[in-house]
Amino acid sequence: MVTQLLFSGLSIGSIYSLTALGIVILLKAMDLINFAQGQFVMVGAFIGLGLVAGLKLPYGVAFILAVVLTGLLAIMIERLTYRPLRNAPLSNAVIATIAVFILLEELGLFFGGPEPLPFRSPMEGKSLAFLGTRFMVEDILILAIAILVMFLLQIFFKRTYTGLAMRAVMQDRETAAIMGIQVNRIITLTFILAGGLGGAAGFLIAPVVFVSFGMGSDISLRAFSAAAIGGWYSIPGTIVGGMLLGVLDNLTANLLTSAYRDVIIFSILILFLLFRPSGIFGKRW
Repeated sequence: MVTQLLFSGLSIGSIYSLTALGIVILLKAMDLINFAQGQFVMVGAFIGLGLVAGLKLPYGVAFILAVVLTGLLAIMIERLTYRPLRNAPLSNAVIATIAVFILLEELGLFFGGPEPLPFRSPMEGKSLAFLGTRFMVEDILILAIAILVMFLLQIFFKRTYTGLAMRAVMQDRETAAIMGIQVNRIITLTFILAGGLGGAAGFLIAPVVFVSFGMGSDISLRAFSAAAIGGWYSIPGTIVGGMLLGVLDNLTANLLTSAYRDVIIFSILILFLLFRPSGIFGKRW
């Protein structure tokens, strides 16, 4: 049973990691903590529900479209909200992210209603037995897709011109501009990437937690915790932090009680902030 809980915890943790990666890449590119990142998860889940349940699109096609459409929403938000505040005090931009968070949540409530909506996965209820342990196919699918997305993200950052340009902007915006990199364009692309990561996370987790206007709030809290535990500026650390939180979350809920989940997670977060504020990996890329 413990093995099964560990695996399903890694599956949930991969969702925290994807969401946290969106937070970290924007923080590295703009020094901006985007409190609205969790709402991209909610948007991706609602879009996925509409595509799969409403339009009856294949699961794989709907996943790609959900990622793309959430990324396009991120462009619109960046152009209308964050870009006009680019040269304003940082506190103004932070307040704007909170306003976007509230706006998207209210829109989710308006269009989706107050009740959680079921999102049927083609793998729902199916399981595989391996070495005496039964694993849910849904957990395998979530973990496999999330790991693939994170792997492709690393390839993108290390092997493509745009990815390398993003890394340059993340390290030093002024020097990157001097070298001829179009910083505003790269920041826009970073928003698209962050939105797409949130959309992917929302689509993948929707069959597990149902779709609701408040789902982004819960996941974003854990994503911020993952980023803090792994290291705010560390992409590998963020991935590890999300996986760790997912395992702890699942073990606590199933072996103790779900009432203690938040207590344990945020106690660990406070300990890291007090004694290891740079996180597990520090500022390593």
